[in-house]
Amino acid sequence: MSGKHRPADLEQQSRLNATVLHLHSLIEELAAHGDFPWRDTPEMKAFDALRNKITHGVGAQPIPAELASAVESMTEFFRKIERSSLGTSASHRIRRLSSARNVAAILARAEPAATELLDAARAEMARGRYDKAIGYARKAELAEPYRAKLLIAQALDGQGLYEQANQEFWHGNGTRLPSWMDDEERLRTTIAMAVQLRLRGRSNEAVALLEPVVNELRTASQGLLRNDVATAAKLELARDLQRAGKARAARNLAGDVVDGYPKEGHSQHSQRLEALAVQAEATLVLEFDLDLQGWILEFNPDSQGWERASTGMRAFKSEYEELLGEGHPLTLSLWVKADYVLLALGKPRQAIRALADTDQAIVRWLGDEHPLRLRVRYALAQAYGQLAEYSHQVELLEELLPDQIRILGGQHIETLATQLDLGIALVMGDLGPRERAIKLVDEVTATIRSALGRTTDLSVRATVARQVVRLPQFLVDAFLLHHRTFVAKKKQ
Repeated sequence: MSGKHRPADLEQQSRLNATVLHLHSLIEELAAHGDFPWRDTPEMKAFDALRNKITHGVGAQPIPAELASAVESMTEFFRKIERSSLGTSASHRIRRLSSARNVAAILARAEPAATELLDAARAEMARGRYDKAIGYARKAELAEPYRAKLLIAQALDGQGLYEQANQEFWHGNGTRLPSWMDDEERLRTTIAMAVQLRLRGRSNEAVALLEPVVNELRTASQGLLRNDVATAAKLELARDLQRAGKARAARNLAGDVVDGYPKEGHSQHSQRLEALAVQAEATLVLEFDLDLQGWILEFNPDSQGWERASTGMRAFKSEYEELLGEGHPLTLSLWVKADYVLLALGKPRQAIRALADTDQAIVRWLGDEHPLRLRVRYALAQAYGQLAEYSHQVELLEELLPDQIRILGGQHIETLATQLDLGIALVMGDLGPRERAIKLVDEVTATIRSALGRTTDLSVRATVARQVVRLPQFLVDAFLLHHRTFVAKKKQ
């Protein structure tokens, strides 16, 4: 038998050869970004060491045992960072800069098990290649029907195909969890379920689902659950709170996520930037509420912190443009978040220019009725409101409101916020009969209290708005004079 190899040995060598080639290609991709500060991190040094072994080992039959061991270690490294939402800043950057094709091929080698196929599907989905993710998950569906169908539904949601996702998984499973799940999978699946509720405008249900999870994880021992799953759960809960009209709680929780990342080496971690975007949006709501109630008349953000956030978001956006293309939904969603940070910085003129560009890109790539465009149009209206240019704000909100009712529904929180802003802007700009503004605000206040409750930030804001739209015009004019003189001028 000397010099001969059994079929099983040859198959194993074939799998190893293919993995080595994909790793080599991936290392070359990362080498193109060698000017980054994470070049000297342990992760990149391990990649360089593997590159040297590959250079000397490719073509050898059989592949040297030392190289085979290094390849297996690096494959396991990729498996871990694909399942992780935290990790080191270097690990996260490696994940973002690695092509889905190579990572998925490494994780799903020849004749892969269902677990490897699902890992490959997650790698594709994390990089926005939803069709490829569905393809891998379909191959695992027979062996792992629940996990595979969940991933397929998440990928369909990522493409905005909510009804198909409902039919694939959500309608048949809802928020029920199988008893066979371990703690980590149970918690990660709960987060996925909260995401699908938020995407469908059911943020109150998402909050109710996730609050016990976050409380449970606060007492977890140090390790994967405490350091990784807890971060993902808190970030999603912050998004849900924001959509449920609880801006103050959303901002505070997003701040916890931001503070959980050491500033050194983590300033551009994608989870941290996502949390900063939630903070930005929540801060805008709170700024407007405080202005209305007369508690403060000027927004003074932590300019240095938000400037860093804005710089990081632009860099993150550029990376996604390079990896996924300008027109990918994930790239465009980052455009919107970066524009919201400009609003939080109190730069409405700059935000208006950026939002106009984002709007054109969304129309070009996703169509003029994509839900993401509704958020851009609302942000534009907010920018004009910051400038006290209420005629422009009213024009935008008048056009936006019927589209939101048609696409999102009349009780969606974003629709309710638009109707409330419209009533206020009509009074602030003294545009049209006061009776119409009062009717708009009274109607939406009743809906908000019914749908969201009386204690949410949006409900409190609506209560204040009911008082504002009934103020004598001379008091509104006095407020506006002060606002234009001392606030809006500084935001030109």
